[in-house]
Amino acid sequence: MNKQMYSLKMLSDELGQSRQNITRRLEKLTIKAINEDSRTYKTEPLLYNIETFLVLSKEFGVEVSASEDISKEEVSASNEELMIKQIEELKADKKRLEVKLDKSEDRHEKQLSEANELTKRQQELNMKDKLKIEYLESKLRITQVNDPVQDVKVDIEEKTINKKQANKWYEFWK
Repeated sequence: MNKQMYSLKMLSDELGQSRQNITRRLEKLTIKAINEDSRTYKTEPLLYNIETFLVLSKEFGVEVSASEDISKEEVSASNEELMIKQIEELKADKKRLEVKLDKSEDRHEKQLSEANELTKRQQELNMKDKLKIEYLESKLRITQVNDPVQDVKVDIEEKTINKKQANKWYEFWK
């Protein structure tokens, strides 16, 4: 396969577009130059490979003919390679998203089970509190009802004790 490199000027001449149009389209497609990171000076021209040329020609609707430096076989081979790369990237993205979805579903199920457990626990505590309140209220009612009876019993007992303690006139020597 031909390892021909294209600068922006060469791309604009080949495609019949302005350099600004080509730069904008490259940014839109997020295509980086081959030597973008390895340039020693920023003034060095950016170089693009044949695949970039083919993608841009497709984007601008320009047909690449066999009379140019590129043969049709190279074009179809590079297109196939580009499509295979894109398919692989899409498959990797799909797997990553599936894993992410599974994790989020697991997290959601866990949160739901925790919420259900907390709801059950809260209901049990509420029921216990109600039963305890009812028990204490009934106990309070019983003690309130028993209090007058106990007061009467205590009064009766005190009177009987007082009677027993009262000395008879004949028991003065005791």
